[in-house]
Amino acid sequence: MKQLLLGMPYWRYELKNFKKRKNLIKKFIKKYPLTKSNLQNYSSNTNLFLNNPDKQIEFTQEVIKLLSEELKHFAKDIKKNMVVTRSWAVSYKKGEDQIMHHHGNKAFTAIMYIDFDHKKHSPVIFKKPWPNIFTGKIEFIPPSPHLKEGSLLIFPACLEHFAPVNLSEKERTVISFDIDFNE
Repeated sequence: MKQLLLGMPYWRYELKNFKKRKNLIKKFIKKYPLTKSNLQNYSSNTNLFLNNPDKQIEFTQEVIKLLSEELKHFAKDIKKNMVVTRSWAVSYKKGEDQIMHHHGNKAFTAIMYIDFDHKKHSPVIFKKPWPNIFTGKIEFIPPSPHLKEGSLLIFPACLEHFAPVNLSEKERTVISFDIDFNE
């Protein structure tokens, strides 16, 4: 009988009243301009934060307020106290992507989908931590199907992941953040 030996948990929450909240979120993001550096194939406000750490703290505090209900649910689900350590916004225009990476020794990483058309955009893609047992090939997997604007994914920060090339004329925008235990 086949059984599951190893599994990797992740959490998914849907922001309530997202259609109403979306405009507020987009106005909030505009206060922290997204720019593109030579090293990245996407626009982000991390460049702003490198030069102004106080803006990073401000942005993170706003994200915590914005997602307070969902973060309370997550803390209850994992039965741990936690803290959002830093956050940022990313936008992908047509042809833009983000290479495979992970977030190191943080406990969790989160992605909240702001501008996302599930028919035109691809969500984050995860690299399976081990190769296929039959072929030895590396495999990749998307999170649960039917992600939409207002979906919030939280997953172990050590998981390698990437944002595929945006093939659409529509921008794909997310807010991401790292979470650590607060004990």
